[in-house]
Order: sequence, then C-alpha cells, then structure tokens
Amino acid sequence: MTYVPFLQDKTFESIVCDILKNGQAAKATATKKFNRNVIDPFAILFEMASFDVDFETWHVSEVARQSQKTLVNHIGTFHQRILGSMDGWEDLGVGNMVDLCNSRQKIIAEVKNKHNTLKGSNQVDLYNELADLVMPNGQA
Repeated sequence: MTYVPFLQDKTFESIVCDILKNGQAAKATATKKFNRNVIDPFAILFEMASFDVDFETWHVSEVARQSQKTLVNHIGTFHQRILGSMDGWEDLGVGNMVDLCNSRQKIIAEVKNKHNTLKGSNQVDLYNELADLVMPNGQA
C-alpha cells in the first residue's frame, strides 16, 4: 500500500526524511545556541510558577518551543514539495514569485502553511503581483 496515491513512495519518503532532518537540526541549533537568545528572566520565573515546573523542565520545554518554531517554517516547504511532485506540477523552490506551476493547465500557486502566514496589508500586493503574472499586458 502506498503512502499517498499520487506520489511514488521513494519521493514521499525523501521529502519526509528531509523535513525530519530539519527538525533534528532545529533542535540541535536551539540547544547549541540556547544561551545566545535573550530570555526575560521574569518571564522564566512566572512560567515556572504558573506551570508548576522546575527550571530543568522549563528549559527542556523552551528548547522544544524554539525548535518547533523553526520546524513549522519548514512545513510549508513540505507541502510545496509534495504538491510540486505531483504529475504535471513543478516546485519552483524558494525565492520565486510563486511556489508551484502547472504549465499544461496554466496554473500557478503560492502555498501558505497557515491562514495567517500572509499579513492582510500584503494581500493586495500579492494579488497584484499574481495578476501581473497571469494577465497579458494591458488586460488587467
């Protein structure tokens, strides 16, 4: 039985493996650079008291929190790579105007991980940029 019906298992496994490596790297970085981050000592004290935890438990939780923030940033890449691996689709990578393209069906896509990834103030600009990509000159 395949993991997902529209991808080869090897492709899916490779994408998942890369994301897991990113998660492991995020934890290693958070652990290594923990003391470089300035954390409000009052916040630490109130968190420990509010959550009834000792410093060691708080520390483990904080490393996990920092790691999780980095990992979540990679989940968008996970979605983009999965969708870009489907037949007819191309993953355009990071830093391009759009994330995905299906030339046969003349579709472009910008993948967002969460509903609030794009600030409302930037929605109009993104819409206009996407419109410029799909509308021939002078037809807007």
